Amino acid sequence: MPRPFAPRSARAALDWLGDDAGLARLTEAAGRLRELQREVDRVMAPMQLKVIALDEGRLLLGANHAAVAARLRQREPTLVSHLVARGWPVSSVRFRPPRMPDTTATPPARPKGIPQAAAVAALGRLADQVRHPELSKALQRFARRHGGG
Repeated sequence: MPRPFAPRSARAALDWLGDDAGLARLTEAAGRLRELQREVDRVMAPMQLKVIALDEGRLLLGANHAAVAARLRQREPTLVSHLVARGWPVSSVRFRPPRMPDTTATPPARPKGIPQAAAVAALGRLADQVRHPELSKALQRFARRHGGG
């Protein structure tokens, strides 16, 4: 199969892929799917379909949204007859609408309540009784910040 024009580095990569039997089959399958994509685009261009797979005569196409997939089901016979006329072994078409995005948003953070004045005053008094100097300073800062002295 002749390789399409590609820059020198891409050609080297294609040559390298062709050396391995498994990768050569994969490259050939990708090329066939590209050709099939061009044929689908000729018939259904405005719908922007994506060829996903062709397996045992079943063509799987991806659609941008569910409404397009519903419209395509009506045009399936036209697409199948076009592809068969062009030599593709297609007997049926399935359309896969896009996956719905995960709509489970994280709940918004609950606003922190304003500490009660009595609690702030109690923490201010506690700051004088605590032996740990860093904790004592932190409690004093908290009490000052929240109006407790």
